[in-house]
Amino acid sequence: MSKLNDLITQLCPDGVPYKKLGDLCTIETGRLNANKAVDDGAYPFFTTAEKTSRINSYRWDTEALLIAGNANVGSVKHYAGKFEAYQRTYVLTNFNQDINVRFLFHFTRAFLKKYLANKSNSAAMTYIVLSTLKNFEIPVPPLPVQEEVVRILDSFTELEAELEAELEAELADRKEQYEYYRDYLLDKNTLERMDGKPVEMMKLGDVILNLRTGLNPRKNFKLNTSDATNSYITVRELDGMDFKIDQKTNKVNDAALELILKRSALKQGDILFSGTGTIGHTALVKAAPINWGIKEGIYAITPNANMISPKFLIYLFHTTTCITWFGRKAMGGAVQSVSMADLKTLLIPVPSLATQERVVDILDRFDALTTSLTDGIPAEIAMRREQYEYYRSRLLDFPHLPDGSASVSDSE
Repeated sequence: MSKLNDLITQLCPDGVPYKKLGDLCTIETGRLNANKAVDDGAYPFFTTAEKTSRINSYRWDTEALLIAGNANVGSVKHYAGKFEAYQRTYVLTNFNQDINVRFLFHFTRAFLKKYLANKSNSAAMTYIVLSTLKNFEIPVPPLPVQEEVVRILDSFTELEAELEAELEAELADRKEQYEYYRDYLLDKNTLERMDGKPVEMMKLGDVILNLRTGLNPRKNFKLNTSDATNSYITVRELDGMDFKIDQKTNKVNDAALELILKRSALKQGDILFSGTGTIGHTALVKAAPINWGIKEGIYAITPNANMISPKFLIYLFHTTTCITWFGRKAMGGAVQSVSMADLKTLLIPVPSLATQERVVDILDRFDALTTSLTDGIPAEIAMRREQYEYYRSRLLDFPHLPDGSASVSDSE
């Protein structure tokens, strides 16, 4: 930072000129539809998606900034070489000699989205108007200052990426350790050692009292009507031992809920199991439902409390052995399912209730530890990103050169 401060003091102590983006480069758009992308194409194809597509032709062979004109509005990428672009992607090329392209990249990443949001005429910013983009003002300090800012931010970006990679690797390791330990504890041989006697493998149908499902709309009811206040639980809401309701959760009215509950007959201690779509997601019913119901394809399982613990059974469902079995039994096309009849044939180890409770206690504590880590690591990544964005904004905040003034570099 001391070098940058010295450069600013020497070259632009009174501020820097700001120029419109349209005066610093050529701005145009691609001409192709997004469906022109091909798998394993020879060249990058920049659409408005975060992930860069591929294509077998190119229009440009140069250094460019690519700005998403809709979808991920204001998202910016930097690329040099042969490439093609979608018709809603703005392509910036032929840069003025006064601007460092990486400096422009960092500045647009930092401030363009906020600028566009302030210029938007609607609550949701859905696309960029070319004239608005051209009028985006860019500070243009002397090139040595730009180059030092780029050096600092590129280094910071690299360090941030390395840290995120390390944290994500640690997160993956923790999950792998947990899954290994869970599978080990729920293995028949381990359970026999804990139980001190042979453990019988039993069909699921022999250790539960009931297995039924929810109800789909079809001719029965409609989702999200004006009087709908009850949550409609699908696979996306199931989250291990619980279910999570958010703004995307569909709603049903009281009449629909009555129909759903009549069919599913849910009660405390039941297990919710996704038998259709993404198979094997679960939740534990901790209280009889009064304001939510389940869709068809979410199975309601009532364990025989004299034989098997609901939480023990949920942990079993998440083992690698059971997940593999679900995959083998899945039927159907795009949307696969495991039938209730097939699910009842699943073989599971059933130790004594005392051993089950011991295993559940161990896995609960291990799960709590893993959850705290898995929650903490994304929070750490978010904090690092926030620090980077704050630091980047400070580095790119240049005072305007007063009207009629000349910078030191201009006067030399």
